[in-house]
Order: sequence, then structure tokens, then C-alpha cells
Amino acid sequence: MQEKYIRSNKGLSLLDLVIPRDKGNINVIVDFLAIISFIAATGLAAQFKVYLNPAVPITGQTFVVLMAGAVLGMRKGFIAISLYAILGWANHVEVIDFSMFAGSFLSKGYVLGFIAAATVIGYFVERGWGRNPIRLAAIMFIGELVIYGFGLFWLGIFITPEQILSNETTRLGLVYSWGVGNFWIGDTIKLVLAASLVPTLTKLIDTLKTNVR
Repeated sequence: MQEKYIRSNKGLSLLDLVIPRDKGNINVIVDFLAIISFIAATGLAAQFKVYLNPAVPITGQTFVVLMAGAVLGMRKGFIAISLYAILGWANHVEVIDFSMFAGSFLSKGYVLGFIAAATVIGYFVERGWGRNPIRLAAIMFIGELVIYGFGLFWLGIFITPEQILSNETTRLGLVYSWGVGNFWIGDTIKLVLAASLVPTLTKLIDTLKTNVR
């Protein structure tokens, strides 16, 4: 019975597994609350930041973005992280770091990468990749590469010649130092945590639902 239940629900995001899509108005309310929660969580995660270089801070946002794709799925993950970025762009005032241009302008390419990463992760979770921690870790790794791709491209464009000269390096060297060197260990830890947590919660929900039945 449990195997049949799992097969029939294999391609659901964690949120849709909790509240099936046939719940009408309940789905609308739950979706709204879930999206708002991830917008707030992304903003709050930005408060725990440490600058090891003047361009890009270490924050908890990457973990929230990975979870957004896995928990919300493709469309709602895209909406949540996009609204976070849009609200930040519109506000310009750093309240809980909703301003997309609060802090260092050089770090804002990563915000665009957040949107793409949540979408990519959600796409594969909806195709059954969210139940196996190894497969989920693989797609989250791709998601992190997407984040780095946007972030490093932005850095490469907007780093100034004066910054390159003052650091006595090349443009590529400074992009790597500011955009990769200080982050890959922490991002690996966040990935492992997220890729372990989602399948564990999914298995717990499967067990609870099948036992109730």
C-alpha cells in the first residue's frame, strides 16, 4: 500500500504532498502563506551576514533558496524568490535586507541566480528527484552552479579597474577570490543539509499518510 502511494505521489513537491492539489480554496490559502513565508525567510536569512571581502557577504540565503525549490516546486519557488527580489528592488531601504541594492551592489547577481536556482530545483523535484537525497543533492548542486554563474558574471562586469589594481590581481582572479573562495565550503554544508532534510520530511509525511489510511 505504501509503495503504491509513493508511486502515485512521486512527482509532488513537499508542499503539494502535504496539501493535495484537489483542495480548492485551501490550496490558494496554503500557497499564499507558503510563498510569503519563503519571501520572509529569504529576507531574514540575509540578516545573518559576514563580509570576508567588500563585495559579497556570507549569508543563509542559499539554504532558503534550495529549500524553496524543493518545498514549493517550480512555479511557486519561482514566484517566491522573484517577489523577494522585486520587493527589494522597489524598496531601496534596508529593513530586513529586502532592498536588492542594499549592501554591496556587486553581490546582486546572486539574487538573480536565486530565482533561476529555485526554478531549476523545483522543476526536477516535480519529476521525482526530491525523494532520494543523492539525486536531490545532484540537482541542488546544479542549482548552486546556477547561482554562482549569475553571481560571478555580475561580478565580472561590475568590478572596477581600480579594485583590480588595488588588489594586485587580474579580473578573473578577483572574481574568484570575492565570489567563490570564501563560499564553497559553507555552500556545500547548506546543500548537504537541504538535500538530507527534504527527503527525510517527505518520508515522514509518506509514513503518516499511509498509516492514517
